[in-house]
Amino acid sequence: MQSSFDVNVKEVPFIQNDSSKNPTNEKVQSGQQQAESNLYTNKRYRDLSELATTGKVTKEVEILGWLFNMKTLTVAQSSEVFRSIANIVDLPERANKYRIEVLIRAIDTINGVPLEDLCEGDARYPSEILNKRRKVIENWDQSLMMKVFEVYNNMMEESLAIVNLNLDENELKKNL
Repeated sequence: MQSSFDVNVKEVPFIQNDSSKNPTNEKVQSGQQQAESNLYTNKRYRDLSELATTGKVTKEVEILGWLFNMKTLTVAQSSEVFRSIANIVDLPERANKYRIEVLIRAIDTINGVPLEDLCEGDARYPSEILNKRRKVIENWDQSLMMKVFEVYNNMMEESLAIVNLNLDENELKKNL
């Protein structure tokens, strides 16, 4: 399958000294060429770091007068969600647990308060924080949880649209 991403390769020229002056026949770069090479390498890494956030959607959404600060999940977070529901056989229970596990990772704050702070008790470790977040959402009315999850699904659709739009733009540039 062919990738629809453009790949730009820039050749950085090397200057090779006279072999009598460089008996090991190593390639030697001038200062300017080394600077160009470093600049190119730094740009490549910067561009790759942008890849990690391509499609990331973060929003503050008002639901029933409450401000929810939410984000789409990373691949690692999604994997955690699927591991957490892997052993649940009952489909309705599995679907409900899936929604809860997504939301405990997707909701950062409600009215500026971290989700885990809405539950009493101390939490030092990530698993304890997730448990506190889970307790908060498990105490919500089912209809509220479903509405917040609907908002998350809309954010995921927006994320996919962003990625698809970027792919379409790259395809257009390639064909011009």
